[in-house]
Amino acid sequence: MNEKMKKRFSANSFKYGTFSLVLSVFVIGVIVIVNIAADLLPSAVKNIDISEQKTYSIGDVTKDLVSALKQDVTIYLIGKDGKYNERLIQLTDKYADLSGHLKVEQIDPDEKPTFLTDMDISSDDLSGNTDVLVASSERHKFVSYNDIYKVDQQSYMYYRMGYTNSYSAYFDGEGAITSAISYCTSEDLPKMYLLKGHNEKDLNEKILDLLSKANVTTADLNLISAGAVPEDCDVLMIYLPSTDFTAAEVDALENYVAHDGKCIIFNSMTGIADMANYKEFLRYYGVGVTEKAYIFEGVSNSLPNYRFMLYEPAEKSGIEDVSGYIFAPYSSAILQYEDMRKTLSVTSLLSSSDDSWLRMDLESESYDEKIDSDIDGPFDYAVSIVDRTNEGEGKIVLFASEYFLEYSSFSEIGSTCVNGDAFVSVLSGLASLKASVSIPAKQSGVTVNTFTAGEFRTGLGIFVIAIPVCILLAGLCIWLSRRRR
Repeated sequence: MNEKMKKRFSANSFKYGTFSLVLSVFVIGVIVIVNIAADLLPSAVKNIDISEQKTYSIGDVTKDLVSALKQDVTIYLIGKDGKYNERLIQLTDKYADLSGHLKVEQIDPDEKPTFLTDMDISSDDLSGNTDVLVASSERHKFVSYNDIYKVDQQSYMYYRMGYTNSYSAYFDGEGAITSAISYCTSEDLPKMYLLKGHNEKDLNEKILDLLSKANVTTADLNLISAGAVPEDCDVLMIYLPSTDFTAAEVDALENYVAHDGKCIIFNSMTGIADMANYKEFLRYYGVGVTEKAYIFEGVSNSLPNYRFMLYEPAEKSGIEDVSGYIFAPYSSAILQYEDMRKTLSVTSLLSSSDDSWLRMDLESESYDEKIDSDIDGPFDYAVSIVDRTNEGEGKIVLFASEYFLEYSSFSEIGSTCVNGDAFVSVLSGLASLKASVSIPAKQSGVTVNTFTAGEFRTGLGIFVIAIPVCILLAGLCIWLSRRRR
């Protein structure tokens, strides 16, 4: 019996079997160790973003902000039943990798019922998906799932009506979360007053969303009743006034600008002919705006059928960190007076091309070619005005296009318009808004594949029947050939 056992243990089959067993155990052990080590790696190393829009990546603005944190910040992912959006988990893990002052926690409000109450969040605020709450010792900010995943309503409507098989969707995770972190950690939050009392137009929802994302709070201001611009005003916005200012209002505005005031103005052609005080206010700062005249762009710098619009502007040196198409539809031209005060300096921010012209005769139907009464360009769409006096350094930015921020006018052009980002960039530079963060949402078009009945049957026959049968036959042939050896 012992001899038989010795022979078995000394047989080559036993030696090979033992070697295979040891090798298998070793390989399994290596795999386990590698997986444990890989799990400890930073999220940025474990998850490589190969998406075209870099949906899962974070940019330099976020990296600089989070890396410089000096106070503790917590990002709460709020979900139910242990279900959390995987994309948001991956994104927030990359935030946590950047700083020891930032951590990520998953919260189920059903398990911690007092959490929502402590954070002043109503159950009605929850989206039913993964919402986000960013909190510091100073303040906190709630970000709904619906503010992170956005759908272009017009393209979605076309999709539902069957006009197209896709619609535009956007992921704004980085922009929303980074903005919330800046909001929770900034000592001072910028405040912008909106001048009222002259039939000004209200800002549309998209611009208000951009301001909220940039952590700019807004409030209305009626100078007739207030008498002066409040001291906590970082920027005063005058948006498309169509009735004239009073002399007292002009005095209050000039006094505000003289004492380091910052003002951004969007001019409206409506009613400007009868707005003598408003035009005199602009004249005081060395500029004027043409009345009943539009800038037309040349063929090389415009879109077909959109000669009123600016396409890839010749100059946008004053608008930083903005890439894309800027449109200035139905824009007047800003003119500079030669006899302006010596304390003033006017710089072009946005100008038309050399091929542009100013159309004075708006009754003419010749849009594609210049006529005798047209004036050759270029012309300024937007300018920056600095007034340096003994009282201070005031700044004004003037836009001549009354549709510059009216996004509804750009529905046929698509998502390439970056006017809103340009506005936030100008606003941030105008008042040095340290808490302002502007990170554009990342587009992720949703396309639905459709097949005819014939295409479906063909695909079914190839992938479900033909290919599997070929694989089985090939395997059978290999098995038979080996069996005959």
